[in-house]
Amino acid sequence: GAGRVRGAGEAAVRRVAARHGLAAANVALGMDGLRRALDEGTCVMVALPGRKGCGRTGIPVSREGGTLVLRTGGGREERWDEEAFEASWGGRGMVLIEASGAKRRLPEGREERLALGEYWLGTGETGRAAAAFGSAADGDGPGDARGTLGAGTAAAREGRWEEASARFETALALEPKNARAMNNAAYARVKTGERLDEALALAQAAVAAHPGNPVYLETLAAALLARDDGRAEEAAKCLERAWARAAKLPAQERIAILAQLERAWLAAGRPDLASQVRAAREREAAASR
Repeated sequence: GAGRVRGAGEAAVRRVAARHGLAAANVALGMDGLRRALDEGTCVMVALPGRKGCGRTGIPVSREGGTLVLRTGGGREERWDEEAFEASWGGRGMVLIEASGAKRRLPEGREERLALGEYWLGTGETGRAAAAFGSAADGDGPGDARGTLGAGTAAAREGRWEEASARFETALALEPKNARAMNNAAYARVKTGERLDEALALAQAAVAAHPGNPVYLETLAAALLARDDGRAEEAAKCLERAWARAAKLPAQERIAILAQLERAWLAAGRPDLASQVRAAREREAAASR
């Protein structure tokens, strides 16, 4: 799908780095290096000042006057006076480098930009993610639309569906058999209300390629409901399949599937089943708080 926001953390950045053939290295930065990283939009993770061994990390996202703004692993923002932060911070941070580790340089190549885009997207910094993916998209070509897909996802996260749709259409042209591109293009068409017949065909193709993907099944259901031609029960069946495979999805995604399933059963004229789904959705929401 268009992706979900996840919290920042050392393990998360190491996983993202590994997928792109990179490594995460601890380097000495100091405040000057930290300020440069912010100015250049470089992804840096730092240990937050606090009790020894507490292990809290944060990502500097901006500077406002003499205040440093960091996003913590829980997705919250903390504000620190720069002088106070410098006095209690150890001066070290984690950055992405070449996997060989031969050169402790900051990321510059396309793979590094893709990794940074994915990382920023995972921490909710969609503006930074869009910039990283946008620059990486310059290297996209037939068979490789990762930058364009990432840029589209960042736009979708911010509700810019026209832009997201254009990005996903470009990605689909580059990789016509890419199931993620099919799914995202289909969902963007549903959100913009354009070319709904094609949206349904794309969603069906994505599900055919990956029948057990709950996000693709959810998109197929959305495409069926958007047509308003009496296929609500079919959409509900898709969503039931999605729900049965949704155990590993984040809570907000699971709740979204149930909300869509409730809507589908109401549209199908089954308020009794919709009521059961509503109760399940409320239980899921309460458990996630």
